[in-house]
Amino acid sequence: MKKSLIVFLAILIMAAFSSCELKETPTTDTQGERTNFINANTDFSCFLLKNSAALNTQEDFDKQLFETYKKYNLPVENHLLMISILDKYENDQEVNEIVKTNSAPCKDGGSPVFY
Repeated sequence: MKKSLIVFLAILIMAAFSSCELKETPTTDTQGERTNFINANTDFSCFLLKNSAALNTQEDFDKQLFETYKKYNLPVENHLLMISILDKYENDQEVNEIVKTNSAPCKDGGSPVFY
């Protein structure tokens, strides 16, 4: 799971190199899963764009990712469920474009735009 997640995030980050404000709080319903996934990846991508030097080790990277996903009510303790969520959205062009667009302002030190 870690490799898939890291590869997915690396792709998102590379695509996102293009400022961020919270428009929506994390939701808990199934419908909100997609929104939470988008917002978590937007938040994490923005963090990486602004603080890449802060993540010196794979452990630091994983910890920050875990905390970000947890912040957006994603089931980080349930690896099988997280894999299914990742599988659902990793190749979703619309999700990737939203994360890319919403992370773009972070490149210039701004804040992300949340979905």
